[in-house]
Amino acid sequence: MLPKKGTPEFAELEKRYLASTKEERNQMAREYGYGTRNNFQMSMSKSRGILLPPQKKVVIQNGEEKPKTVERKPIVELPPVNLIEYRGKEVKEEGDEEIAILHVGDGHADKITASYNKDVYRARMETMFQSAIKIVKLHRKMYPINKLLILNTGDNIQGENPHQGSKIGDVSMGARDQVKKLAAPMWNDIIGSFKQNFVEVIFEGFPGNHGHDLLAPETSRYDLLLYDVLEAGIGQNKGIKINTHESWCAIIPVWGWRLFGFHGDGIPCLAPSTKILNADLRWIPISEVNVGDMLVGFRENVPYNRNVSHRLQRSEVLGKTIKQGKLYKIETDKGSVVASGNHLWLAAKEGWDWHRYEWIRTDNLASHYIKYIGDTWGDGGDYKLGYLGGILDGEGTIHKRSQTAGSGGVGFYQCSGVVWDYTNELLNELGFIGTTSSSRGVKSWECYGYQALRLLGSARPNRLLAKADCIWDNKNIRAGERAKVLNITDIGFGELIDIETSTNTFIAEGMYTHNCQQGVPFFALDRRLKAWHMQFGGFNYAFGGHFHKEHSDEISSRLKYFMVSSLTSDDEWAQKKLGISSNPSQGLYGLHPREGITWRYSLVVDEKFLPEPLEHQLTLPAEKLNHAE
Repeated sequence: MLPKKGTPEFAELEKRYLASTKEERNQMAREYGYGTRNNFQMSMSKSRGILLPPQKKVVIQNGEEKPKTVERKPIVELPPVNLIEYRGKEVKEEGDEEIAILHVGDGHADKITASYNKDVYRARMETMFQSAIKIVKLHRKMYPINKLLILNTGDNIQGENPHQGSKIGDVSMGARDQVKKLAAPMWNDIIGSFKQNFVEVIFEGFPGNHGHDLLAPETSRYDLLLYDVLEAGIGQNKGIKINTHESWCAIIPVWGWRLFGFHGDGIPCLAPSTKILNADLRWIPISEVNVGDMLVGFRENVPYNRNVSHRLQRSEVLGKTIKQGKLYKIETDKGSVVASGNHLWLAAKEGWDWHRYEWIRTDNLASHYIKYIGDTWGDGGDYKLGYLGGILDGEGTIHKRSQTAGSGGVGFYQCSGVVWDYTNELLNELGFIGTTSSSRGVKSWECYGYQALRLLGSARPNRLLAKADCIWDNKNIRAGERAKVLNITDIGFGELIDIETSTNTFIAEGMYTHNCQQGVPFFALDRRLKAWHMQFGGFNYAFGGHFHKEHSDEISSRLKYFMVSSLTSDDEWAQKKLGISSNPSQGLYGLHPREGITWRYSLVVDEKFLPEPLEHQLTLPAEKLNHAE
C-alpha cells in the first residue's frame, strides 16, 4: 500500500519514483503490492497526483547520448491489385464546349440596411462580374465557353411602399428612379461588359414581388419595366438577347436540357366567397377557412387515362394569404367561379382528347372542360333534410368498399309502409339518386359516390357523419361530370385568397383545383418542385429566387434545384423568415451538352463576407501533456 501524502515515507517514494527507470518501477510495483508496473503508475497518478516527466528516448553513440530515431520499414507486402485501365480518349486538344449560366436575383437596388445601400449595390454588382469572368477564364483553359445565359429570378429593385414590399426608411428614392438611376444603368454596363468576353449573351428575366403594387395588374411590375428598358437599349446589339417572362416561371430549353426558372413569392388565387368542400362535407367560403382545417383534396398527379379518376384525400390547410389582385370570372355550364389569372384547374381540352386532364391556368381555360365533382349543397336548415337525417341516424348504414378503386355509399333499410313511402318521396323530391331492392320483406335504398356525399353533407346524420371518411378518403368518385367553360371575363381588381394544403389540391365550387402556384414556404420547396415538375411536363434543373438564401438539393436522379442568395446583407426579412441573413452571393454554373451541369460556384460579391479560416492550436494544460510509458 502506498504511504499517505505529507509523510516522510511518501516524500522519499516521490523522490525515488520521479528519478526511476522502467526496471526500477517494476521493482517498486512489487514492493507495494501491485501486479504490474502500469497499475502502480496509474495509482501514483490518480490517487497521489504524481506524474512522470516526459521520457526522452536516447541511444549511446561514442559515449554520448543522442535522440533515438525510429526507422520505418517500407510496406512491401500488398494485396493483389487489379489495375483499372482508363478507356476514354486521350485529351490532346480542348474539350467539348460548355455554356456558362449566371444565376442572379434579389438585388434590391436602393434597399438600406446596416451594411447595404445603393453604393454597395453597385460595388457588389461589379465584384460579381469580376468573380464570374475569373472563373470562366480558368475553365476556358480546358474547353471553350462562348455563350453566357443569365437567369435573373427577379426583385431587382426594392420598391417604395408597403404594397411593394418596402417601408419608410428602407429606400432613398422611388421605384421609378430605382429602375432608371440604379438597376437599368448597372445592368446595361454588366451585360455590355459580359458581351466583351462572350460571343453571345442571353438574358432571361423573371418578375419578382418587390416593386409591384398589389392593386395594379401583374404586368405592372417594375422588374418587367427594367427588362423592357434593357431590351430597348442594350438588347438591340448583335449577340445580346433579352427575353422577358411576364409569368412567375418559365421553361428555358438549352441543348435539350429543360431549365425551370421561377420566383417563389406568393400571389392569391380565389375570391373570398368561393365555396370549398371541407372534410366535414360542408361547403364553406374560402374566407372562413383557417390553418389546420381539413378539406377534401385529391391526388395531385395527372393520370393520362380516361378510366382513372383522381382519388379524394384528406387535405390539411397549411397556410392562408389575403391580398388584392386582378379578378377573372370563369363561367361554365355548371356555374361560375372568380379566380386570379394564374390559378390552375384540372381541365381537359374539347375534342378527341377531352379525357386527358392537365393543369390549366385560368386565362388559358377557353375551349376546356374542368373536372367537376357535382353541385354544391347546403347543410341542413330544412325540415325535410332533418327528417332524412333522423331516418339515416336510426336506420341508415355506411357501405364500405375494401378496394380503393371505388367509393363507398350510404343507405337505409325499412319495411314496407308509410315511413318507407314518405322517405322515398322526399329522396326523389330533393333529387337524390339511388337504387332500391327488397329481400324477405325488408326494403333497402342505397346511393354511392357524389350522391352519398351530398346526402350525408346536407342531411347531416351525426352517427354516420362520424365515419363518413370511409366513403371517400382515398377513393375514386366516378361522377363523370365536367364543367364546360363558356366564357372568361376580366372583372377588375379585388380581394383574393390563397390557401396552401397538404395535397396541393382542393375542390372549389364543385371544380377540381390546385393551390396557388407561387405561394410556397421555404420548408416546402422540395414538395412544391415535385408538383411543378409534373405540371410543366418535367425539367432537369430549377433555378429560383426570393428567399435570400443560397440553397440546393437533389430531389431525384432527374431533378436538382438551386436557390440564389441575395446582394443584400443584414436583411431583417430573411432573419425573420429563415432565422439567418445569408452572406451576399450569386451563382455560376457550367452546362455540358451531354453531361448537364458539371460545375457550380457561389460567386463572391463582397470580400468582406469571405469565410475566415480557423486556426487550430492545440493548447492543453501542462499535466495533460505529461505522459507515462
